[in-house]
Amino acid sequence: MLQPPGTYGDPYAEAATFQQCLSEGDASYCSFHSSGTKFFVYDDGRTPGHVFSTLRELWPGAPITVEGDLEAIYDRTADVVLRSAIPRPWTEADTLLERMQGTWYAVDDPAERFNILGAERESSYDDAYISLEYLSVRDQCDDFAGAGPYLYARDEETGDDFCYVIDSVGDYRMTLMYLPDGHFLEYRNLD
Repeated sequence: MLQPPGTYGDPYAEAATFQQCLSEGDASYCSFHSSGTKFFVYDDGRTPGHVFSTLRELWPGAPITVEGDLEAIYDRTADVVLRSAIPRPWTEADTLLERMQGTWYAVDDPAERFNILGAERESSYDDAYISLEYLSVRDQCDDFAGAGPYLYARDEETGDDFCYVIDSVGDYRMTLMYLPDGHFLEYRNLD
């Protein structure tokens, strides 16, 4: 039975970017990103089965609209019980993020690499893990506005925020400008 808004926490509704569904041991959950936060939805009987069915059919990076109750908020993550999750129309920001999917290496130092899957960027150097960041494409980023679009990145562990102007994204080449220093970063796609 569908519970009324506010049953499990503050009512919540937002446009989001789907990340993935996983099963670990007895726990099964799905995740999505919105506003620099990663949200977890647990398959514990409170979120209806049809919502999980919808989520399990999506691919990482799919634009969705979610509605439910915000159960718990942590530093960079939150737990939510959903009443609905539906695909939403693609925006220019969704399309840019979709074009960034894949594994990229820095032109000036090929040992520096990252893989973008959905709204997450996992960085490595010489195949050694460095960090995981939550991503979103925005019209503004921190104090920067007007010259975008911008790529916003939030470090999963430290919570540090990073802003880049998206200069170009093609099938095999991506150029970002790191802010505030204006340094251009050029990448090539390995996929």
